[in-house]
Amino acid sequence: MVGPEISRRLPYFEGLKISYYQGVMMALFTAASVSHNLVHKKPMHSAPLKHIAAALLGIYPGTLIDEFHDRRRNLKVLVIEDYISKHPEDFPCSAPKKYKDILLSWHPTR
Repeated sequence: MVGPEISRRLPYFEGLKISYYQGVMMALFTAASVSHNLVHKKPMHSAPLKHIAAALLGIYPGTLIDEFHDRRRNLKVLVIEDYISKHPEDFPCSAPKKYKDILLSWHPTR
C-alpha cells in the first residue's frame, strides 16, 4: 500500500480538523507564552506544559471567530436568496449555454 491507498484506509475524524483561525490563535497564544519566558529571562523552552496549555487555550477564540464568520456568511447568503425569491423577474431562468454555441468556428491554416 503506497500513495493514496494508505490515506483511504486511515480513519477520518471531523473533530480533529483545525481551521485557519484556530491555527492562527494557537500560534499567537504560544508565541505569547514563549515571549513571557523571554521577558522574565527564562530559557525559551522552559515550562513546555505552559506552552501546550496556551496553544490549547488558543483554540477557543479561534472557534469563536470561525462561528462569527460562518454566521456572517450564512446571513449574506440568506439575504441574497431572499432577494432572488422576492424579485424573480430580475433573474430569469434560462437554459445553460453549451460550448458549441459560445465558441466560434475555427479553421486551421496549413
